[in-house]
Amino acid sequence: MTKQRLNNKCIAFVRSSLGLKSKTNRASKDAIFIAIDTEGARDNLTELGISTFDTRDIKDMDPGPSALEWSKQIKPRQFRFKAGQRQPFLFGAVEHRVPLTAIRPYLKLRSDRLYILVGHALNHDIDKIAHALGYQLRNEPNVVAIVDTYALVQQCSMKLPGRLSELWRFLVSSSPGDVTPGDVIKLFSPKQLTADLDYVSNHAFHNAGNDAFYNMHTLLMLALRPELLREPQYGSSLAGVFLTARSAAWQSVRRLTKFTSRDNPMVPESFVRRPEGVSPIQPPQSAKSKELTLRTKRPKT
Repeated sequence: MTKQRLNNKCIAFVRSSLGLKSKTNRASKDAIFIAIDTEGARDNLTELGISTFDTRDIKDMDPGPSALEWSKQIKPRQFRFKAGQRQPFLFGAVEHRVPLTAIRPYLKLRSDRLYILVGHALNHDIDKIAHALGYQLRNEPNVVAIVDTYALVQQCSMKLPGRLSELWRFLVSSSPGDVTPGDVIKLFSPKQLTADLDYVSNHAFHNAGNDAFYNMHTLLMLALRPELLREPQYGSSLAGVFLTARSAAWQSVRRLTKFTSRDNPMVPESFVRRPEGVSPIQPPQSAKSKELTLRTKRPKT
């Protein structure tokens, strides 16, 4: 299977999981997306960021420009294991300061729900957690898929930024609705924590809690703009100009974001190779999911 076809299947899976119109019928429409990010070295983990997004919370909800309405349902958390901090945590009123040995309960997944892991070069974060805690998050039986936004943009035909910071800013600035990155910070940041923040230039990347939120928001924006990740279907540069114009893009989004019924259970599909002996939880009327693999290198954020 080519990288482009793998990309198409991945974004179709994500869109179907979010309840967006999609040709695929092999996804879970009752899943919880969970984005994780870490800071620090493999032997010196300093921060862990976790953002969860429950698809039950967006039933019949319009995503809004830059997926801002959906993003209001993201639940971000920041855990700090060492003294000192390079960047402020922007997206929550509370930063948890706990010893690394006490973090495992916060990583526990509900046994009655299906999960989709989200990250940017996520294998590195999963491996650091496994090294520090002896806990392989990817081996949890109710983790049905892993979606890596870095792998998505690296394998698509259109040139998109590889760094999370540049990719997020590009998607916000180029999405219909004239929303700016500063607008997003003002909307989601508690004022008492960011009163002195320069909203235009300081978006506080390289903080695990912030990056987990940014990564989840990035995935939601990509889900609303699948044309960015697919092979161009037009045959002239003029058609390409119209495709990327804001007015045309907004009409495309409106057509693509018609909600489908959530009544029928959908089969989860995995985009990482599952270890032998570990079986995913299968909802009723499921078919065996196909295993696909995305391999990534660690990008700069």
